Amino acid sequence: SFTPTLVNEARFGFSLFNSDQVFPITGQAAVEGLGLTGLDVTLHPGARAFPCFNFSDGTSFSSVGGGSGCGSPKVAPLASGSYSFNDNVSWVKGRHTMKFGFDMRRVHYEEVDNYGGGDEYGLFTFLRNTYTGNAYADFLLGLPYTDQVSNTGPYLNQTAFHWAAYAQDEFRLAKSLTINFGLRWELTPPFMDANGNISQYLPATNTLVNP
Repeated sequence: SFTPTLVNEARFGFSLFNSDQVFPITGQAAVEGLGLTGLDVTLHPGARAFPCFNFSDGTSFSSVGGGSGCGSPKVAPLASGSYSFNDNVSWVKGRHTMKFGFDMRRVHYEEVDNYGGGDEYGLFTFLRNTYTGNAYADFLLGLPYTDQVSNTGPYLNQTAFHWAAYAQDEFRLAKSLTINFGLRWELTPPFMDANGNISQYLPATNTLVNP
């Protein structure tokens, strides 16, 4: 409080989330360790997760592994956070109660890309009545019905700065009449990715722009 009619309020805050689950072996090592041969599992060098083996068809077994193909969270880094600072000034002068302020936020998001299936970890599906008649037996023999892997590129590592400022006035024209008016400006640009691994949709031309 600078004076009885002039008050300044400043706030700073942050929120951070970090989850770094790491499986002790890579997808390629897991496949080789199980003796599965002839499978296309050329994983992205950054992949650190166990592939998904789905042999639940006609059996009582659940799928094993990570990634969206197994319906389980990815075993990979995931981090997000924000830092914010805002300042507000209240000034009472005569019949006016004025307020001014601004807000600045830095937001950050980091995650291994996820486009469905087994992502870059590998997804191996075993179906009944394909080779031996039992999905789990096919798994033990290393005979999947399908195998797939996606080349998803580098991790998402995105940062953006959001800005806002405002000014408003509460003007008491009379005991029974008060006018409130003000103006607020905001700038919320899109994320910038450290790896350039992001696309932008242009509605005017119905096209995607890729870095």
